[in-house]
Amino acid sequence: MEYRQFPGTDLKLSAITFGTIEFAARPKGWHRDTEEGQRALHLALDNGVNCIHSSYEYETWYAVRQVLAQRRDAQQVKHIVKIPDPDFDRTDLKFVPAYFRKMVEDSLAGLKAERIDLVQWALRDNNECDPKLAIAGFRACRDELLALFGKLRDEGKVGHLACFVYTNEFAEEVLASGAVSALLFYYNLWDTTLQPTVAKLARHNTGAVAYRPFQGGLLVSKRADRNALPEGDRFRSPGAQKRLEARDRLFAAAGLKPDDLTRQAVAFCLATPSIITLVTGMNSREQVKQVLAAAESQRPDPDLGRRLFDAAGQLGLRRQCNR
Repeated sequence: MEYRQFPGTDLKLSAITFGTIEFAARPKGWHRDTEEGQRALHLALDNGVNCIHSSYEYETWYAVRQVLAQRRDAQQVKHIVKIPDPDFDRTDLKFVPAYFRKMVEDSLAGLKAERIDLVQWALRDNNECDPKLAIAGFRACRDELLALFGKLRDEGKVGHLACFVYTNEFAEEVLASGAVSALLFYYNLWDTTLQPTVAKLARHNTGAVAYRPFQGGLLVSKRADRNALPEGDRFRSPGAQKRLEARDRLFAAAGLKPDDLTRQAVAFCLATPSIITLVTGMNSREQVKQVLAAAESQRPDPDLGRRLFDAAGQLGLRRQCNR
């Protein structure tokens, strides 16, 4: 397993972070084989993964706790936890210190952890794709957030602060502020919206966490050939077929031949040294084996991200916001 360090910090993470959004059953959500998901997490940790991503929204902390309770290395496991403030249910874009503190302390209790190593702060509302409003919200929240975060760090409850970004303009504001240790964003072979930001990370001496390497199943080997999907595959629907066709046009324009798409999807995200870790949701041991093997595979041409970004613009597939 490769380990990468966030610039200017003591935080060194495995190239793959175990995402817990789908690895266990939810009381009011999708059904999963929780025991198999827990075996998957054990396997990942046994093979060098040292970081877990979680959130109160996922309702899977119970399964994480059960796994870590069985492990002698539980205290060495790092945690990235999503804490939105303000959240979608608020429209004032005001930071509420008491709410943020409660979210941190509830997360620690839910995980039975001593510290959140990287807090994924998300300033969320229905206007987050408008960079001007997002920047205004960030500026309004920043000072109170940093003051409280400093106190929580002194108390040993948090380590480092990261900000989730959806647009390049907002990312530029956050990077220029020097307020956070890392950025977090969606990034994959299909969605290179944040490619201009990725290209600036090294210059700002900042690391990043990437999410959605498989774009909801669009970028996996079993769907590399849209004309050979198995019966019952959800990507056989007309709408999904259009997405697959657009994907293939994008790849052709960028000069990418999908020979082992699952491997290529992971390797692409890790080809940029400034992307410190890739959060990948896994719910079976077979998925863990595939992802870890892909993480150790040969990286693609480092220019591929720019080519995909340019091709998306030429084909009318590029978005300004990747929410």
